[in-house]
Amino acid sequence: MEDEQATTFLSIRHKIVFIGNPTAGKTSLLNRICNDKFLPNYDSTIGVDFFTKTVFYNETIFKLQLWDSAGQEKYKALIPSYIRGASIIFLIYDLNHHESFEAINNWLGFVNQYTNKEQVKLVLVGNKNDLERKVTTEEGKNFAKKEGMIFFETSAKTGDGVIDMFFGSFALIDFFNDKRIGNNNDEIVKDLIDQNMNPKQIQNQNPLNNNKSNNINDIISKNELIEKKQNNSNENNNNLNPNNLIKINAENHINSQKEKKKCGC
Repeated sequence: MEDEQATTFLSIRHKIVFIGNPTAGKTSLLNRICNDKFLPNYDSTIGVDFFTKTVFYNETIFKLQLWDSAGQEKYKALIPSYIRGASIIFLIYDLNHHESFEAINNWLGFVNQYTNKEQVKLVLVGNKNDLERKVTTEEGKNFAKKEGMIFFETSAKTGDGVIDMFFGSFALIDFFNDKRIGNNNDEIVKDLIDQNMNPKQIQNQNPLNNNKSNNINDIISKNELIEKKQNNSNENNNNLNPNNLIKINAENHINSQKEKKKCGC
């Protein structure tokens, strides 16, 4: 009989933030990502709200908090407090309203002031491509390129481009750096979609559905994960340090001599 071994699943939490003008479709995009639903009417978000989503990748579980921000001017004072520590920030504009696109400059000002752009992935998203557009694809692409952002166009209503936008951006987080071949994310994105959008794969991937004994680690943040990796690296380096090896050998020799005296050797 095959021995059943406990599988350890690493759990990591990430904060993902959606910002942009009112009616750009932030809440609709989040509902499409988390529930695969579109509701024609939403009450305006008051302050901030958040959704939760679990993403699997092989033996890693990502516990995601997706923050939905109100776009009204009176709530902008809240923005700095919750964009800090984000792994990904989606800047959303409405393809049907050019002023929504023009306002991205202001939203980007908050991001540049209160985050470290080297530690967060910025994604520009033109939403509502099912409607008559007032912002061209070239305008969006050029702005994203100038600001070093990733660019997508989507429709929360039809679902067009939403899954590719979400997982295409998620595949760029630091966790996947050592799994990336060159600059090609296609395989990672494909695996993420297969493991999280295919019902059979989800059933197999979910550790709670696994018959084997599973040890699910406590959830840790990306910064805690980086620190854990650094500590493990330092520990390994210390174990290989010649001075430490000499010290260990000396201690072993002393202990051996003590044992000999005890037994009268």
